[in-house]
Amino acid sequence: MVKQTFPSVISDNDITILVGNGACDLTQLSKSPKGKVIAVDGGLRHVLKAGLTPNAVIGDMDSIELSDLQAAGRNVAIYKSDDQDTTDFEKALLALEAPLCLAYGFLGLRIDHMLACLSVLARFTDRHKVILVGADDLVYVTKGPFSMHLSAGARLSLWPITPVKFAASSGLVWPVDGLTLAPDGQVATSNQMKEDWLSVTPDKKSEGVYAICCAPEFLPQMITAAAKT
Repeated sequence: MVKQTFPSVISDNDITILVGNGACDLTQLSKSPKGKVIAVDGGLRHVLKAGLTPNAVIGDMDSIELSDLQAAGRNVAIYKSDDQDTTDFEKALLALEAPLCLAYGFLGLRIDHMLACLSVLARFTDRHKVILVGADDLVYVTKGPFSMHLSAGARLSLWPITPVKFAASSGLVWPVDGLTLAPDGQVATSNQMKEDWLSVTPDKKSEGVYAICCAPEFLPQMITAAAKT
């Protein structure tokens, strides 16, 4: 194994796959797009079970099994940090330079870990484009305008991570035009697509961060949409 101290930068010009230690659909992970695979601490177990080859392991190594590290092979880079002021997910993002990340194993099991991921993504919207991929949901955290193809009738939720005012929207059964959404106020869960094209535009004065949530079947469309934000 190639051991290096944190921080280091892993660069990729394509999609990077991050794998965490939360709930993970192994069939879904095994079919992930090709790209560098980064195991985030104990997420290495999911990587190996899905039959993927990790390029690196990042984290404080408090939930990883030695047997998994041995099984990963001699050429896997290990990026270890004992910093307890950052989560393993944040450590991984700090070490990466990639146009888009798909993050498996970060939704489900522990809600505190999931909320921590959303907090990190809210602070990283200007630096990283990350889609959280789960068995039941896709989550993309962003700010500013967003648009993507879906299917009429599909569920679509807009969740405000910070207060955000929307100037305009289209494609939704229940438009959010003129609404200010906030985590301690009005939210927009369980909305639905009226048409096959979603477009939401925050007010120009709004710097709010929000999450787009939809079914995992729309991953190709969300990848295309995220790449344009």
